[in-house]
Amino acid sequence: MLRGIIINPIVIALLCGGVVVFCRGAGFDPHTYEMALAAVVVLVASEVALVPLVLTRGASQLAVTQAGLVATLVHLFLILALGALVVFLMHVSKPFNYWALALYCPTLAVISTTSIKAIRQAPMESIPAPTRE
Repeated sequence: MLRGIIINPIVIALLCGGVVVFCRGAGFDPHTYEMALAAVVVLVASEVALVPLVLTRGASQLAVTQAGLVATLVHLFLILALGALVVFLMHVSKPFNYWALALYCPTLAVISTTSIKAIRQAPMESIPAPTRE
């Protein structure tokens, strides 16, 4: 779980840096202001989304599976909510939406793989055998 917390900022920085270098080399405007806003929104959402996985550390596979589902939902809805807030309050242009979408997908992959690793490491809960009366 701690790897996901560390990997998310690295993924965002590498993706933003790579696209900026590519756009500048190709002569396109990378819209760095919108990129920075989208990076902050996605970074905050992806870090907050990992909180349920941290809270269920040491719990059963069932609890960690639920936490993984909650993590992906928190990630999606926080990006939507924070993105809408930025769009309506700061009046940013369309590139913000494109940057947010471009950053959403890789961070979702990091959260999903972190959830899968946490589920595999969690102890399986034993179900007691039914008793006959």
